[in-house]
Amino acid sequence: MKMLRLIILLAVLFSALAAEAHAALEDELDTGKIESALTDEAREIIGDYSPLSTDTEGAISRLVTYLKNKLRDVWTEVGAGVIKILSVVLLCSLASGLRSSGSGFDYVNLAGVLAIAALTISDVNSLLRLGGETLDDISFFSKALLPTLATAAAAAGGASSAAVKYAATAMFIDILINAAKGVIFPMICAYTACTLASGALGDKRLEAVTRLIKKVTVFLMTALVTVFTAYLGITGVIATSTDAAAVKAVKSTISVLPVVGRTIADAAGAIVAGAGVIKSCIGAFGLIASLAICAAPFLRLGLRYLIFKAAAAIAEPISGERISKMIDGIGSVYGMILGIVGIGGVFIFFGVISLIKVVGG
Repeated sequence: MKMLRLIILLAVLFSALAAEAHAALEDELDTGKIESALTDEAREIIGDYSPLSTDTEGAISRLVTYLKNKLRDVWTEVGAGVIKILSVVLLCSLASGLRSSGSGFDYVNLAGVLAIAALTISDVNSLLRLGGETLDDISFFSKALLPTLATAAAAAGGASSAAVKYAATAMFIDILINAAKGVIFPMICAYTACTLASGALGDKRLEAVTRLIKKVTVFLMTALVTVFTAYLGITGVIATSTDAAAVKAVKSTISVLPVVGRTIADAAGAIVAGAGVIKSCIGAFGLIASLAICAAPFLRLGLRYLIFKAAAAIAEPISGERISKMIDGIGSVYGMILGIVGIGGVFIFFGVISLIKVVGG
C-alpha cells in the first residue's frame, strides 16, 4: 500500500514537473522576436495570429482574402501597362503598312522597341529591387524563426536533426542571397539589355547571347534548389538515425530503474510531447508568415509574367516576330525574378517542414 502511494505521489510530482518544463520552454523560446521579424505588410495580413496560437484556419482565411483583394489591384496595374504596350504594337503595325517597302533601316520597329522599353524598363528595375528586398525579408525572418523552431525540435528529442537542418537551411539562404545579388540579378539585367537590343537591331548574334544568358541563369537557380534538397535530405537521414538511437537508449536506461523508472519515462515522454506541440505551432506560424511575406511579390511578378507572355502571343501576328519576341523576353525577365524569389520561399518552406517533421524516435 505504501509503495502504491509512493508511485502515485511520484506520478503527480513528475506531471507537475512536466507542466513546469513545458511553461519554461515557452518562456525560453521567446517567440516575440519571431513576430517582430515580420514585415509590416505580413503582420497586417495575418492579424493577431501568433507563433503559439492554434488559429491557423483564421490566419489562412485572412491570407486568402488579402490575395483576392491584392489580385484586383495588381490586375488593374499590370493591365493598364500592357494595354499601352499593345497600343504601341498596333501603331507600329499601321506605320509599317504606310512605310515604303525599301531596304533601308526599319525605323518604325526601332521606335516601337524604344517606346516599349520606356514603358517597361522602370517597372523591371522596381521589381528587381522588390526581388532583392523580398529575399532580404525572407533572410531576416528566417534568422528569427529557424533558431527558435530548431530549439523546440531539439527539446522534442531531435537535437542532432534540428541542428543539422537549421544549419543547412540558414547556410543555403545566405548562399542564395549572395548568388542572387552577385550573379543572378546582374545576369537578369544583362538579359534585359540584350532582349531590348535584339528587338531593336534584329541581330541573330544578340538573340543567341540572350538565350545563353537565360539558360545559364535558369541552370544556376535549378542547381541551387537541387543541391539544397539533396543536402537537406542526406544529412537529415543521418542525423535522424542518430537521434532515434540516442532517445531509444535513454528510454531503455530509465525504464530499468526500480519502482520509478516507468513513471520517469512517462514524464519525460510528456515533456517531449509538449515540446512537439510547441514545435508544430511555431512551424505552422512560420509557414503562414512566409507565405504572407512572399504573397505580394508573387502576385506582382507572376501576373506580369503570364500577361506579358499572352501579350507576346497577341502581338506576333500584328507586329511581326521581333517586337513579339521582345515582349516575350520581358515576360521572361519577370519569370526569372519570380523564380529567384520563389527559391527563397522554397528554402524557408523546406527548412520549416523538415524541422516540423523532426522526431526523436
